[in-house]
Amino acid sequence: MPKKKTAKTTNSKSTKSKSSKSITSKNMKTPKTTSIRKPVSKNSSVRSRQITNGSKGQTNKVNAGTKNSKRNEIKRKSWTTVFILILIFNIGLLFYAIHTNLVLQSQYKSVMNQVQNDKKITKNKNIRQNDLVGTSWKLVKLIDKSVEENQLVSLTFNSETKLSGFNSCNNYTGSYKVVNDHIAFGQIAATMMACIPENMALSEQYEGILKDTSSYVLTDSKLKFLSTNGIVLAEFTVLDDKTLSATTWQVSFVNNGNQGVTSLIKDTKIDLNFNTDGTVSGSAGCNNYSGEYKYDKENKKVEIGPLVSTKKYCSTPDGVMEQEDNFFKALQNSRKYSIKVNELILRNENGSIQVMADEKL
Repeated sequence: MPKKKTAKTTNSKSTKSKSSKSITSKNMKTPKTTSIRKPVSKNSSVRSRQITNGSKGQTNKVNAGTKNSKRNEIKRKSWTTVFILILIFNIGLLFYAIHTNLVLQSQYKSVMNQVQNDKKITKNKNIRQNDLVGTSWKLVKLIDKSVEENQLVSLTFNSETKLSGFNSCNNYTGSYKVVNDHIAFGQIAATMMACIPENMALSEQYEGILKDTSSYVLTDSKLKFLSTNGIVLAEFTVLDDKTLSATTWQVSFVNNGNQGVTSLIKDTKIDLNFNTDGTVSGSAGCNNYSGEYKYDKENKKVEIGPLVSTKKYCSTPDGVMEQEDNFFKALQNSRKYSIKVNELILRNENGSIQVMADEKL
């Protein structure tokens, strides 16, 4: 009996729970949502218009700012372009100046930058080496015009890069460079002695020829300077060494004692004879003279004097007596000599020219 009561109780409880669930589900309904429309006041309408207008104003300001920034950007780009153009123009001017300077020195620099390896030069029995080093030359023709005998222009290549000579008016020194058959002359420095107009014009023309020279040709004891177009600008003859003894000379230039060499006064003559008995003699333009001399052929050294002369006085031409005194001093100051073909040059210990003379043939 007790077991049955328990079962009934359980059934009644489950029935109640089911009924309560059904009631709850029937009675529970979802509430409907209702929207309440509030009346719009005039103030709120005004505010909305103000907000709308404000947003439009901000938009206009943003657009204006964008336009200004674009204008500024265009201006900035314009100024940048102008600056770049000015910079390019200035760089162009700079390069033009550099180019002009390079063109003026192109021949010299192009030769100086080359390596002197293969020298092409014609061999000649009168040339001591297969190049120009140690050779001396006398100018005989400038472009198409022959040089007068009394207008001496000499050129000596003392080393691989140094040269010296006489330009018919002044002593000069300078530099040069040879590569193959090309030659370029550097800066030429000369004394500043004044000469007769003909010699001054010749010296200026000669220096101009050196600057225009691009190449050279060496054949048959002659040296020719050529332009870049192959035009012969100058022609030289090689100067051979001779012995001093038993030679006779006609003096053409005398050192005036003021570090200059001048040609003889018109209508005057000076003779210079080196006799085999060790005496020197001749006419100095007014008086006859004589003396002793010694020379060293191997080292090209000479000593002349003391000299003695007659005591005649000559009044004409003007300056002949002063010229004679300068000649005597120049002879006795001479310590070195060189003979090239038909020309004699006497120099002092420092290398300054004292007397220049042409051989009597």
